[in-house]
Amino acid sequence: RQKVETPVVITAVEYLAEPRLPSMMGIVKARSKPLDVVPPDDSIKPLSETVKYRKPEKKTECQFIDPEEVEKLVEILHKEIKII
Repeated sequence: RQKVETPVVITAVEYLAEPRLPSMMGIVKARSKPLDVVPPDDSIKPLSETVKYRKPEKKTECQFIDPEEVEKLVEILHKEIKII
């Protein structure tokens, strides 16, 4: 377990993230090994804080247009949304 000061950049080689299948002997040995649970360190100060949180504004309802009414779609895109 290492401690570093921030800011820090940590990189890894691509193959480190590939899971390996354990051998049968490794599985048997793992059963008898003790499991050390390390409690979180409360002395570490948070690096960020939440200043403000709000829900995004509600978007307008969807508008369904019949496929046969192409002129209506073009009019909406041109006049209301101003895309074309």
